[in-house]
Amino acid sequence: MVKPDNFRRASALPGHMLDLFGTTGLHIVGTKVFSMSLAQAKEFYGFLEDVFSKKLRPHVEEQIRHRLEGAFDFKITPEQFSALTDVLNRDHARNELIKVLTYMTGIDPDLQSYAERKFLNTPGLATCFAVLYRGPKAIEIIRAKLGSTDPTKAEAGTIRSDYGHDLMRNGAHASDSAESVARERKIIGLSGDEPSIEKVLIENWLEATRSSGKF
Repeated sequence: MVKPDNFRRASALPGHMLDLFGTTGLHIVGTKVFSMSLAQAKEFYGFLEDVFSKKLRPHVEEQIRHRLEGAFDFKITPEQFSALTDVLNRDHARNELIKVLTYMTGIDPDLQSYAERKFLNTPGLATCFAVLYRGPKAIEIIRAKLGSTDPTKAEAGTIRSDYGHDLMRNGAHASDSAESVARERKIIGLSGDEPSIEKVLIENWLEATRSSGKF
């Protein structure tokens, strides 16, 4: 899935990425340009809150120690630092998730009031481009071509090394397992069994043409 920052202005970057993926020998069997709703984004990325909570906890505690060490006339105990970390780590993890949801939808979830929750399923303001590839070891091949999640650690010549900016704006997303492929395709509507507006238009045209005796 080519991420939103590649569509903020007219750019050849999405095409360049497809060219690079095209060198893998895999075949495109589905594509979709779409805008994630907040509901879709939460379903797609919601699990990251727990991931952030576990992975970023050491960073949160380090920041608390750095900013509070010596700030008072009494010593803060390790137990107190740990307790403060537990409290702030939850908010920090949620804040990091909010950043991802805002980036992927173009909408800040915290600005959605209770009365506006009916718009959770409304397409957002950001554009994404999903591409479905088929072929032997497709998941491994696509992820290798994409490179490490962190562009600064991605191998030279990979997409994230060339086009990524940071952990969030890293060019594109790729599913990490067959289970993820199935889950993510269902969320964004690329399972293959979704209603097709184009198909309906064509079928209506064919029916009208047959009825008029011109076909």
